[in-house]
Amino acid sequence: MIVFAELSVAAEESNIGTVVELNGKVILTRDNKNEILTVQKTVNESDSIRTSKKGYAQILMKDDTLVKLSQNTSLNLVEFKSENQKNRQVTYDLELGKIRVLVNQKLGKGHIKLKTRALTLGVRGTEFLVNSYLGKGKYETDVAVLEGVVEIFILNKNGVPVPGMNIQLNPGEYLNSTKANEVGVSLAVQQIPYDVFTALKSKADTFLENKKMKVIETPNFDKAPKTPTSKDEDTSSDGSTIKEPTSGSTDLEETVESNYEVVEDGLNNLNDEFIEQTIISAEDELEDILNKAEESVDISIDRTDSDVPTSSGGGTDQATDQATRQAEREAAKAARSADREVARAERDAAKAERAAQQSIDKAEREAEREERKNSRGN
Repeated sequence: MIVFAELSVAAEESNIGTVVELNGKVILTRDNKNEILTVQKTVNESDSIRTSKKGYAQILMKDDTLVKLSQNTSLNLVEFKSENQKNRQVTYDLELGKIRVLVNQKLGKGHIKLKTRALTLGVRGTEFLVNSYLGKGKYETDVAVLEGVVEIFILNKNGVPVPGMNIQLNPGEYLNSTKANEVGVSLAVQQIPYDVFTALKSKADTFLENKKMKVIETPNFDKAPKTPTSKDEDTSSDGSTIKEPTSGSTDLEETVESNYEVVEDGLNNLNDEFIEQTIISAEDELEDILNKAEESVDISIDRTDSDVPTSSGGGTDQATDQATRQAEREAAKAARSADREVARAERDAAKAERAAQQSIDKAEREAEREERKNSRGN
């Protein structure tokens, strides 16, 4: 009995929050295992939560903070240590997506942090929204404050705070990380339009569009999915019906799904590499053609100039013209090179976004497979 009591206390201490509302499909990753979240499920420190394209979740943390996740959102519960509701050390890591946070208990001792790839927020007691997404070749973050204040620290590409790039956001203020890097944090702060601010305040399940102060309302999808039974049928993405396999086909099913994932991962990697190499080869060929064309034009111009008689003290300075053309050619070449680097960065960002979506899809398949196992066991 003493052992059971100790286990119960340990489990209670590891629980840092409870799922209070769900829409669509939401995946919990714990100790490298995936499962589908349900209402009243508890979450632990180091858990990761991912919502699907039709997913939405609300989590009530032990310190009375309410965290809301919009669709296609990935949030890591990095750290949660508390003496009580006021004195605590809390760190969230928003990989991608949109969240809305209401910190009901003001911070005493410790810290409450939210990290993205572009910035870090320091929080005391407030309500705010954060979007993390892939912009043009880089990660961007939007922050909007509804109540209280947050401290913003802009990060460099290595995730280190940039000296002097920090500012406090007050109620009704908005900041985009890319804008902050372009013009400085002070000039990047904008006032949220009154109608947008009012809509966000009056509708607790609203979020913001990426890089736009435009309200998004949470779609009213079906509530958290039920646990499938042996009589249930699944529906594939194309609308076709998939019969639940019988218990005798479990091993075959797992083998087929495992092979499918291996093939899918291989094809995705092959496609990305093939596309990238094809583009690079085409760019190199085009650059070679342009260079040869420019050289041919220069040779033609030089021959024409040599055939034109010049008078003393005037005429065309051939050496100067050649130097000017060479400088123009080098400038054009540098501009093309810069354009290629931007395009390559955008392709890398798109590739990362596809990889993130593939990871979510894979986690969903694993969670569904685990649910089917459990239902057959029951």
